[in-house]
This record gives sequence, C-alpha cells and structure tokens, in this order.
Amino acid sequence: MSSSYRVIRALVLGVGLSVAACASPNEPSSAPPSDVPTPEVTFNAAYGEFTARIQGARGRYAILIQDLATASAGTSEEVGRAGEALAAFGLAEVTWWEAHAADPCYGEAFQAYGEAAGDAWSAGLAFAGFATAPEPPTEAETQDAVALLGAATDGFASAASLAAIARIDCQ
Repeated sequence: MSSSYRVIRALVLGVGLSVAACASPNEPSSAPPSDVPTPEVTFNAAYGEFTARIQGARGRYAILIQDLATASAGTSEEVGRAGEALAAFGLAEVTWWEAHAADPCYGEAFQAYGEAAGDAWSAGLAFAGFATAPEPPTEAETQDAVALLGAATDGFASAASLAAIARIDCQ
C-alpha cells in the first residue's frame, strides 16, 4: 500500500469515525461490520496533480483575462503589464507541461492543456508587444491576439472536460 493511499485511507477512516461518534446511542451505527473487507481503491497521483493544475490554471487565467480587460480601458503601458503577466503565466504552464509526461489515461486532456498554455503565452506576448510597438496594433493584429485568448479559454475548458471524462480510466 503506497504512503499516499495510506494517508487518504486514514483521512477517510477518520471522517467515518467522527461521523459514527456523533450518532446518538439510540441510533444504529451505519458503519460496516468489522468482518466486511474494505475494497481496495487506487489513486493515480499524476492524474490528481494534473486535474489540480487545470483547476488552478483556469482560476489564474480568468483573473489575468479580467486584468487585461481592465487594462484595455487604460494606457498602453497598463495593457503591456497585463500582457506580460499573461505571458509569464503561459510560459510557466508550458514549462510545467514540458517537464511532465502524460499518463495515457489522460493524454488527450494533457495535450489540450499544453496547447491552451501555449495560446495563453502567445496572446500575452502579443498584448505585451502592443505596448512597446511604435504604432498602435492593426485591427488584424488585435483580432489575432484576441483569437489566441479565445483558443486558450476553449483549450483550458476542453482540457478540464477531457480530464473529467478520463477519470474512470485513470483510477
């Protein structure tokens, strides 16, 4: 039994004991008889890390997009700073993605995540570049950067959905 499984099992048993202790003495206990074997539950730690990474990244990405939207009503320097923050986030996620190997059970979700991180990085670089360019961005350049934001948004959502679907295979 791996140490992470022992910790999870101890937590589950601890919660079960706490619930059983709260039952009144006149109520029958819902705890299983001691002679019933506990089913062996497996946990794919890499899948757990990956799904936690997706959730965290989606939250940070949403904040960065809000910051970029707010900055777009301000100066080009504010847009540049928001773009730099988005690019730094995208680069960090791409770097994490490149340093990890996908378990086959969630490979499709992992690929979608890497593509979304790359799109976020590229969009951030584009918006950061707008601030230092001698001319304002063209309509086409702006549309391309916004399209990258849309692709990143869709990609992170797709990665989360594909990871949820893969949960059964990853146990």
